[in-house]
Amino acid sequence: VHFPSGCRCEWPILTHHFSSQELAPTFPHTLIVADGHSEVTVFETFESADPAKQKLTVGMTDLIAQNGASVQYVCFQDAGDDNAKHVQLNNTVVGRDARVKSAFINLGAAWVRTESINRMVAEGADSRFSPRISPPEFRSMINGHSSVTRPSTPPATSSSRMLSTTSRGRFSVD
Repeated sequence: VHFPSGCRCEWPILTHHFSSQELAPTFPHTLIVADGHSEVTVFETFESADPAKQKLTVGMTDLIAQNGASVQYVCFQDAGDDNAKHVQLNNTVVGRDARVKSAFINLGAAWVRTESINRMVAEGADSRFSPRISPPEFRSMINGHSSVTRPSTPPATSSSRMLSTTSRGRFSVD
């Protein structure tokens, strides 16, 4: 989905992915490009047509926010009960004075892994990653990983929220 420079999308965009075949993995890929000074909100959902069937979904999402753009992205995963496995891979590139907020909501699967790589490639870039963990009775294991890289900046202009040019977070719940 491409949003041209200056475009302001007043309604959220929804992408919906369904898994319906047992033992048939799915690999959906979504590309969101927000050109300079555009604004967009995207909701991406992953669901199962039959929660009792075994399935694997590996979703890949690329978010690109050019200079001055603003992107809000929310990923909902409700693949089913103890028979579903879900992997979500997100790659985010944020330009000068652009903002990206990403949230992940996992509502049901036996196993979930979310990985988000956020690259802030120019001064003033801001990318925030918020994993949301659902009730523990829906899964036996949750893994999450985030890497954030900023370009080198002099101390006078570096963000007070970042202690170094690279940070990593890892969490897991059994």
